[in-house]
Amino acid sequence: MISPWEVTFVYLKGSGDSQREEEKTWTFRDSIGETAFALLDVVKPHFDGYIEGSLDDAGGSIVGFMRFFIKNPEIFDKNIANIQNDEYLSKEYLCRFLSYPGCVCSSIDTGVIKKPSQLNIHFFVSESDHGELSRHALESAIITSVWFPEYDRYMVGYRHLRMLPGIIRFTRDELVSILENKLLPKNVMENVIKRGDLLLFKANFEDIDLESVKRYRYPLIDGKNWKLREIKDASNEEYKRFRANLYVEENKSKKKIILAVQESLEQLKNVENPPCPTFKIKYGSMEADAVYLHVFRKRSRRKNRVISPENSNFICLVEWHSDKCLSLEHGGIPKLIWDQLKKEKNNDVLFSWNPHYHS
Repeated sequence: MISPWEVTFVYLKGSGDSQREEEKTWTFRDSIGETAFALLDVVKPHFDGYIEGSLDDAGGSIVGFMRFFIKNPEIFDKNIANIQNDEYLSKEYLCRFLSYPGCVCSSIDTGVIKKPSQLNIHFFVSESDHGELSRHALESAIITSVWFPEYDRYMVGYRHLRMLPGIIRFTRDELVSILENKLLPKNVMENVIKRGDLLLFKANFEDIDLESVKRYRYPLIDGKNWKLREIKDASNEEYKRFRANLYVEENKSKKKIILAVQESLEQLKNVENPPCPTFKIKYGSMEADAVYLHVFRKRSRRKNRVISPENSNFICLVEWHSDKCLSLEHGGIPKLIWDQLKKEKNNDVLFSWNPHYHS
């Protein structure tokens, strides 16, 4: 490591009348020049020698490996052929190939879409600029289509610490057209945007404490013969909203269920919610603007928490919202199921009962 800086050292030589001024110029090496140590007649720290020796050894090793593989390129050809014959190794190899600091390819999979066939490439990135992500997605999709040419579509997905997950999807014909110089990248991106295959969100760079958000946990709220669990934040920039599951005893009457709902609503309204790192929301200790509850008999397996009239564990949906907050369309569930539920208004709370519920 030779620095281009030249340093001039001026010193006095001799003594008495014979004393004279001399100067010496040398090229400064590393942070302290070797010549300076000799000139000042001091011992150079021993660890500097270890550092320089290690750098020399590492550099020599790298050069040696490069010369070996340049002279024996068939090793690469043979190993790549072996990798391509194994699907798992092939995807893992491509993951490593596509990764670099600030952009990590976490996985490659085919997902659940079979026709048309689609390969998904997932990245965790530090870049949030949509233009840069679009360029990167196109380059990654082209490389992937060459490695795995048998798919009809290639979807590149992005996750970012301060941005909602986004995707950009290309067809194989578009990628082939770029490789064959039939289409320009900008024309392909115009087609992608036009058909709605580019979905990227604006990053949220609001000044928040990410560590406290990461550590935050909603409380376990218990009442007399009821439990409030799975509390989730459903807030947006305008309204503070919660969604949660309420579990009551199996044989409670409708009157007691309504009472349990009212008690749980009063407690949940005043729960504090933390900020969201990926998009702006209304947060803090103020009262919630809306609360949505899914009421079940007991807390058991996930399939017993399905919102369906055929699910005997499902009792009702509950929706409360302030005057300034709009209600959810069809209660936030498919219209087919919503139409089967029996609606009942109790003060400012809407109950949508399972038609098969019997207390």
